[in-house]
Amino acid sequence: MSKYDALRDHLRRRSGDVTYRLDDLADLIPGGLPPSAYRHAAW
Repeated sequence: MSKYDALRDHLRRRSGDVTYRLDDLADLIPGGLPPSAYRHAAW
């Protein structure tokens, strides 16, 4: 089981385009996002 499974499942339930803030995503991932997510635009 990946730490990102909850995020994947959440996004699969959505339809159409979605926009999230990093903090919204962090709430969906156990342990939150890695620090690099806040430093690198690729996230």
